[in-house]
Amino acid sequence: MSKEIGNNFRPGAVATDLPLAHDRPVDFGLQDFCEKCGICAEFCPSGALPKGENQQVMVRGVRRWQMDPEKCYMYWCTIGHGCGICQAVCPWNHKNNLFHSLVRETAERFPYLRSLLVKGEELTYSHKPGPEPRWMTDDIF
Repeated sequence: MSKEIGNNFRPGAVATDLPLAHDRPVDFGLQDFCEKCGICAEFCPSGALPKGENQQVMVRGVRRWQMDPEKCYMYWCTIGHGCGICQAVCPWNHKNNLFHSLVRETAERFPYLRSLLVKGEELTYSHKPGPEPRWMTDDIF
């Protein structure tokens, strides 16, 4: 996850011989925010995302939520294309405009406001599933 673009972050690889300093993961409050939120798991049609407290597992020394890739893939096969609902409903994935950047900064700097921010997200967006975009379902070949 990225502070600026949420889970729409797709890291790549760069080959270099430059000496690079090792660093540690940056804590910007996302783990705590996600524990209070759970919108992605609530709206996942396949049930591939864990719901509730204490659902994290240790992966390579980092506690994280582990999705069930089989359930996700089987849902994709059922509907005939990719899903992406988890990314669409994630509050951290809103556009980088002044308002949403301010909300992300507030979530990072004021941990006691994170639950309130999640409630504001639910009230503001309500996450009602809409029709799928044509580009997802139309045959292009």
